[in-house]
Amino acid sequence: MRNTLAWMIVVFAASAAAAAGQDDSPIAPCSHASQTKRMLTAREHREYLRSSDYKKRINVYRNAFTRISGALEVQARQRQHEELGQSLDALAELADLAFREPSRERHPKHWRSSQVRKLEIQVRKLVQLLEDMSFSFPMELRDNFVVAESNLKRLREQLLEGLFGSPPKKDRDLSWLSLPLDRAFAGPAYFMAFPPEPAASSALPSISQGRRAVRPRDDRFTEEELEKLRYFQDLNKRVDVFLKIAESRLDEIHRRMTGSEYASPDEKKKKKKSKKDEEESNPLEFFTYWDMVRAYERAIDGITVNIDDKHKFVEEGKLKKVMKKLNKQVQKYIPRLEPVKQLALDRKDEELYKAVGKAVEISEIALKGSQMFLGTPEK
Repeated sequence: MRNTLAWMIVVFAASAAAAAGQDDSPIAPCSHASQTKRMLTAREHREYLRSSDYKKRINVYRNAFTRISGALEVQARQRQHEELGQSLDALAELADLAFREPSRERHPKHWRSSQVRKLEIQVRKLVQLLEDMSFSFPMELRDNFVVAESNLKRLREQLLEGLFGSPPKKDRDLSWLSLPLDRAFAGPAYFMAFPPEPAASSALPSISQGRRAVRPRDDRFTEEELEKLRYFQDLNKRVDVFLKIAESRLDEIHRRMTGSEYASPDEKKKKKKSKKDEEESNPLEFFTYWDMVRAYERAIDGITVNIDDKHKFVEEGKLKKVMKKLNKQVQKYIPRLEPVKQLALDRKDEELYKAVGKAVEISEIALKGSQMFLGTPEK
């Protein structure tokens, strides 16, 4: 049972990079078999042919995705446009091959295997990586990015459907983006210990000054919140910090939408204001609605990342307590996002609308994962 806990919530730390070895040259379109042979290295293809099991073949695809994405990141840093386009095409074709893998239908029990779960993590991270990259390269590569993202998203939906029995709910009015996580494949717990740096210090090529000015921090947490996350390493304490961040953003959004006066957390517990309370400023005063929705989403995502990374070191009773807390709070949070979606519609703010959609999606995945762990019926 302990081996399945990490993926009771589907999200979460990057899959470890697999060494491709010395036999690393792609072979050379057009049945599934011939395409697979062309896209895999000689070593990967031998491993692929050794077994017809879906879960084992998925592991081969994971290694191939790691190899190609590693090359893609190097090409992005070195601005090798032609090679980058080729890697994007390879990702698109590999995602299509994994989506059409013929052994899938013969092994339905394998759809919830750890290999499939790790591949979903990897594909989700790749989608976010491509979305971030696409802003930094010329329009002639746009089609390459679009096809690769589209194929990866289609594969991810298939993986989620296998893991959960059905894909997460989506608003059909927009083409939703995939769940974001840290940009680089930095290994487990990257988000937990080191929250993402501003885009300017990313491993990817710098994006425009204009976009950087609008989005200076990726997580949208305050310095005080970041300090608490660095200080608390206990899972229960970290979940409390993340939940407090998420709730504070929902509270501030509600305050602005209703025109209420700001009250500090300490002040809310008191009936009477002290002089200190009156002087305390609102730490979220200069945050936009988008900033606050983004911080909410990153906070819920941070919880799932931490559970995935730390569950092996937590007693089952304590882990159950954390899951109950997450389940209870997220059920309260999801309805509070609906007014923000309506606000985005009223303002015709597509970015805010997309951000709310992503926040709802990660909330639903966290809720469903906690329900699976606790054995509670879905609502």
